[in-house]
Amino acid sequence: MGRVSKVARGKHRWIGVRGDKRYKSREELMNTISDILEQCEWKLYDVKYIDQICFFIIRTQLQDYEKSLNLINSHNSFETLTSSGKINQIRERIF
Repeated sequence: MGRVSKVARGKHRWIGVRGDKRYKSREELMNTISDILEQCEWKLYDVKYIDQICFFIIRTQLQDYEKSLNLINSHNSFETLTSSGKINQIRERIF
């Protein structure tokens, strides 16, 4: 079976986020994000801890992008740092 075409995949944005605490597991972080972004489609990608601060990247659909930014920034323990249409740019900026 062939790959899904680029048009069929839809448009999305990558968001780099800083969290203010160390999470015990990836699942704990995902549960916290799920509570915040309950009405948005998203997926967690890279998670790294640098000096006890959690940095992670999520992918969201383009139509949910603005709403996702507002919801993440309204939460007291998360701050969005950067966003882009390419994950490599986010990795270069936050890691």
